[in-house]
Amino acid sequence: MVPTRELALQVQELAQKICKFTKCSIEYFIGGTMVKEDYAKIEEKNIQMVVCTPGRLKDLVKKYSSLLSHCEFFVLDEADRLL
Repeated sequence: MVPTRELALQVQELAQKICKFTKCSIEYFIGGTMVKEDYAKIEEKNIQMVVCTPGRLKDLVKKYSSLLSHCEFFVLDEADRLL
């Protein structure tokens, strides 16, 4: 989880470069976009890594209460700003 949209995009782009030769599926979810499109991504893809802003994570967990049930790691980037 990252505090801003810009940082979410940067983290997702870097993660994709790092995982380029793997089968790891990475998506980012930010506020200010169509939430229905995010729901569609979750339903159609087997996502292994999610990068998101706090508000959008809250929206996604409301709809998909089991979204975090298989989460092995949860990283707070810039936790001082998020808290």
